[in-house]
Amino acid sequence: MELPKFVPMRPKEPKGPEYASRFLGLCKDNDWVLECKYDGVRCMMHYQNGEVRLLCQRESYFSGLSEVEARVKKVVDLTNVGSLVLDCELVSFGSNNLPDYDLLLNGQGRRSLVVFDLLYAGEQDFSSVRFMQRKFTLSEIYEKLLLTGGREILRLAEAYWGAEAKLEAYVKVRRERREGVLFKHKKSVYNDTVLPWWKIVNPDYKGVLRQRALNFVRLTKQRP
Repeated sequence: MELPKFVPMRPKEPKGPEYASRFLGLCKDNDWVLECKYDGVRCMMHYQNGEVRLLCQRESYFSGLSEVEARVKKVVDLTNVGSLVLDCELVSFGSNNLPDYDLLLNGQGRRSLVVFDLLYAGEQDFSSVRFMQRKFTLSEIYEKLLLTGGREILRLAEAYWGAEAKLEAYVKVRRERREGVLFKHKKSVYNDTVLPWWKIVNPDYKGVLRQRALNFVRLTKQRP
């Protein structure tokens, strides 16, 4: 049986005067969970019949995907999870243990998949399951992956509940000049149109983003 194809969920982003009010409202509302946004490339990890495929955006610009796939396969093969589809971010971590997009673009750093959502496991489609149940099941699967040596190649995205914890997480993201955060409703399903994800970009990240865009253009001009 072929695994179902999932369209990656696209978060909404508040603009202008809505930015601050939306952010504070999501922090105060206990029905919304904050996840840290990693600076990498969005991808779907498909595992079926002992084979791993990473379906990435702009994958032709990133070398070494087969090496990442082989490392993931080695870990997942030792579990008994069956078929698996995970929504991830392909990330390179620098010596400071922070994500670095430039390292990823140049095939450097410690590459890992940061996993933040579960879409399929065993024979069950989780795309219509509520977020908190997906998160709980994903945590159980991740514990099995840790037992088979998955800590370096697979990381679980940090999630925060409660207004104080969410605000502290956002302050940390700004201090580390990371891309931003995502808010997800506890009762939302994947690709929910009524309860969409919200992406809050770190204002301090824009200068970093501009420089990385220039680096990306420079690198692609050098490639055939």
